[in-house]
This record gives sequence, C-alpha cells and structure tokens, in this order.
Amino acid sequence: MINYRAFSILAFLLANFGQTELAVVLNRFGLTRRTLFYDLEKLNFWMKKEKIGKIEVSEGKVYLKSSSYQEIQNKMDSLPLSQYVLSNEERIIFATLIIGTFSATVTMEKICELLMISRNTGKSTINDLRLSLKNNRLYLSSSRTGYCLEGNEMIIRHYLFKLLSGSCSQSPLHRFIVDYLERCFGGEDSRVQAGSFEKIKQV
Repeated sequence: MINYRAFSILAFLLANFGQTELAVVLNRFGLTRRTLFYDLEKLNFWMKKEKIGKIEVSEGKVYLKSSSYQEIQNKMDSLPLSQYVLSNEERIIFATLIIGTFSATVTMEKICELLMISRNTGKSTINDLRLSLKNNRLYLSSSRTGYCLEGNEMIIRHYLFKLLSGSCSQSPLHRFIVDYLERCFGGEDSRVQAGSFEKIKQV
C-alpha cells in the first residue's frame, strides 16, 4: 500500500532518470530521513511484489534500480485503489464527488465500499466533508437512506468541477475519480449530464 507522497517520490526518480541526490529528495518533499526511508520501504515492498525493481540509497544518492522504467510507469498508471492509501484530503474530495454525482442519497456503506475504508474512517471523512462544504455555501443532508448534497445546482456543479481540476491529472486520485465517473455516467442515479461529464474528463 502506497500513498501519494510515496507515489510522487517514485515519479520524481523516474523523471530524473533513476537517480538523484538524497538531499534533493529530502528538500523537494520536505521530509526527514526517517520519513523518507519509511516511504522507500513501502515503495520497495510494492515494487518487489510487482517484480519491477527496487530503490537503493548509497553514498548520499538515491537510485532506482530496474530493467525497465517504462514497466514501472505502466504499473503506476494502472495502480488499483486497493493498493493505494487515500489521504484525508483525497478521501474528502472523492467522497464529495461520489455524493455530488448522485441524484439519490448515498449510504455510508456505499461510500466506504467505493473508497475502500472502514466505517470509522468514513464517519471522520463525512465530518470533515461537512466543514469543507459549509465554506462553499453547500450543505450535506443526511437521512435514513443516506447523504445528499444540498444547495444551488450551479454552485454544486461548479464545486465538483473545481474539486476535480484541483486534483493533479497525474495523480492516482484523478484516475480513480474519472474511472468512477465513467462507470456511473448514464445511470439513473447520476447527476452528471453528457456535456458536463465531457468537461470533467477534459479538466
């Protein structure tokens, strides 16, 4: 299981042809040596499982050892949500888009299933989501049947577009969201219409 920070470190190594100064990585991501080595341990566990190489630190440099950088990139591009740990901010964004693209209510069970999180984490995410919505003149209503976004429809659409545009197109989260929207698009519960969905995909 890797998170966005570890994912970004691996992408940074690929962009630098597989090697860079240890100090550069620490400064780039604002990490301590302990935190960086923790992330590298997670990356190496994943890379070993996928049989795509490993990362080594030697004499003040970080090396990405692999017979194929393209294979690593392909694995990153197809990383499933089951192997990725969403940050709190990512969970809020994804949960908002899930609830916002349904005309019907969405249950806690459905949110936890789609985000692959526990119920307790789901409750915490919903609480943080409420605060985020309040700052944007939107509200999260709840009932026995689940949750629903409330507010001006145009403000809701604009907010959903803003959330997706704010997620880096190269991040796993962006792909998870787009894949989700593609699956739900056209269904009876989808709030997203054809023109709006095309705009979202082009963000």
